[in-house]
Amino acid sequence: MNKTIKRVIYSICTLALLSPLLLWLLFWYGMGGKESSLQKEIFEEALKSADYVLLVEEAVSLMPQTNNQIYYADASWADFPLSKLPSEIKKLNPRQVIVSSDHLMMEYHGGMIHFGFTVSKNKDTWVLESYTDENSETLHIKQLKAEQVATGQRR
Repeated sequence: MNKTIKRVIYSICTLALLSPLLLWLLFWYGMGGKESSLQKEIFEEALKSADYVLLVEEAVSLMPQTNNQIYYADASWADFPLSKLPSEIKKLNPRQVIVSSDHLMMEYHGGMIHFGFTVSKNKDTWVLESYTDENSETLHIKQLKAEQVATGQRR
């Protein structure tokens, strides 16, 4: 067999053997790689250590002060760094917190994989949920008092 044919065969075999590895690496990188794993660990620790009652209280007290603001963890350049948030929210170390007048979302990872917490109003309750791309779970419900529901008060 001449050298050119051997080189072509060698190249094809090498590509065939390395393609699955390269595809797996591209997939892993596209899904967030090491950073995604780290953020998942931080989120799972937050699930265990969070004071759900305090988290809902802080979220509800923050909502009237905001107008669709996004707080960033690693953004000294931002107008709204996480350092400006209440203590329980900061302690849980999210990557970003999105706050509107009736909803708060603590995101630990975005892109192709999502997980975090939400606090939102649902009729006469405030509901704290954890979420991932696969599911969500209710962690705490704060019932509003009848007079608060009637007058539209938050607490």
